[in-house]
Order: sequence, then structure tokens, then C-alpha cells
Amino acid sequence: MERTENWNEDTLFDLIPEGILAVDRDLVIRRINRSARQLLGIREETVCEGKAVKGVMDESGFCRLRNGRQQFSDCMLLPEKNRWIERSFLCDRERTILLCVMQDVTRQRVQEEQLRKNLEHALELADALNEEHLRTVHDVASLLGENAAETQIVLRGLKEALCPPERKENG
Repeated sequence: MERTENWNEDTLFDLIPEGILAVDRDLVIRRINRSARQLLGIREETVCEGKAVKGVMDESGFCRLRNGRQQFSDCMLLPEKNRWIERSFLCDRERTILLCVMQDVTRQRVQEEQLRKNLEHALELADALNEEHLRTVHDVASLLGENAAETQIVLRGLKEALCPPERKENG
């Protein structure tokens, strides 16, 4: 059985699920895969190779690499797409090829934000419940205090009514 392979470098590059953007030292795009185009909202037919990277995204990460920074990651919001992109920047030893590997982390960020809001809400509910319990304790204490004072007055009156008069004088 004969196997025919029609795989080429571009096909393999486009199969990678993470977005990959490669630029040279002059910050000119050398390669961009399909996933990177989708993440950045670039139409498939748009030619990016040979153009300045600042035409498709902020170049500051690449500048940091070019100027000596080791590999690093950050997260950025694409406001026009309301999409969060996690970016990992890395390069070769000579800093001739600078790479940005991108991944859409919008779902995780939305979940984290929802979790934060839920936690805030739970804390607010706990504080409100605590305040209500404190009010109840104060109310009960107040009622007990009034009840104790009234009981003391009634018992004193009862004692005075039951004690013979001579005992009252002796105290």
C-alpha cells in the first residue's frame, strides 16, 4: 500500500491550535498561523507576512525580547473582540526570531470573574447574617435585662409583703 504525503510546513503550522506569530529583529512578521489570525481577528486572505507587527498587535512584548528580556508571558484584552489572550513570548539565542504563542483564555477569565463576584456576594451575605444575629443577641439581652429588673422589683415587693413588720426594721 503506497502512502502519499501532501504535508508541507504551512499545513503543519496551521494545525497547531495555539496562535503563533513569528517576527524578525526588525519586528516584521515572518509567519502567522491560522489560529493566530483567528485570535487577532485577521481575515484569512489578508497578507501579514512582510509587514510590521504593530499592524496586527502591540509590539512591546517583542521589543522586550529583542532588548534582552528572557521569555515571559502576559495577558491582554482585545477590547474590540471582548476576548482575553494569554501570550507567551520567546526567542532563539541570537534573538533573530521572536515568537509569540497565543491562547484564548476568555472562558477562564469570565469564570474567574464570576467566581470573584460570587465570593464577594457570599461575603456580603455572611456579613449581613452576622449583623442580624448580633441585633438579635442584643435584643434578647435587652429583654433579659428588663425581665431581670422587673423580676427583682416583684420579688422585693413580695418579700416586703411576706416579711413581718419587725423583721423589716431589723433589716
